[in-house]
Amino acid sequence: MLAIYLSMIDNEEDKSKFESVYLKYKSLMLNRAYDILKDSGLAEDAVHNAFLSILKNLSKIKDVESKETKGYVLVITENAAKKIYNQEHKVITGDFKGDESDISAEEKFEKKNAVQTVKKQIESLPEIYIGVMILKFFNGLDDKEIASALAISVATVRKRIMRGRKMLLAGIKDGEYNG
Repeated sequence: MLAIYLSMIDNEEDKSKFESVYLKYKSLMLNRAYDILKDSGLAEDAVHNAFLSILKNLSKIKDVESKETKGYVLVITENAAKKIYNQEHKVITGDFKGDESDISAEEKFEKKNAVQTVKKQIESLPEIYIGVMILKFFNGLDDKEIASALAISVATVRKRIMRGRKMLLAGIKDGEYNG
C-alpha cells in the first residue's frame, strides 16, 4: 500500500517524509482505529482514509518524530474511524414516537422525508459537527453519552451542537436547503 501512496507524491522530499510517517505510525494508527471500531477491516479502511488525509496535508508535518506529529496523526485517525463508526451505526428508521394510528400514510411519508432532509442538511456540515449532531438528534444520546462515545468533553459536545444548529439555521435562512 505504501507504494500506492508514494506514487501520489511528486517530490522526493515529501515521499521520504510520508514514508517515515507511514512506517513510524501505521501500527499505532491501526490500534487506535481498532479501539474505536472493534473491527479490523473497518480499522484498515479508517487508516487508509487517514493516510489520504495526511497526504493532502503533508506540508503541515514539519518533524516526523515530534509529539505534535504523533498527535496530528492520531487525531486524523480518530476522526476517520469515528466517521466510519457513525456511518456504520446510523439509526434512522423513520419510526416516530407517539400514537400514529390517526396519521395518514401521506403524513407519515412527509415526516419521513422531513427527517431525511434534516439528515442530509446535517451531513453537509463540517465533519466535526456531523457525528455529534447525528448522535444527538437521530440516536437520542445525551451530551454525556456523546462525549464518552467520541472521547471528547461534554463542553465540546455542547459547543459543537450549538454551532451546528447555528450553521443549519443560517443555511435555511440563506436558502441553501430546499428539501
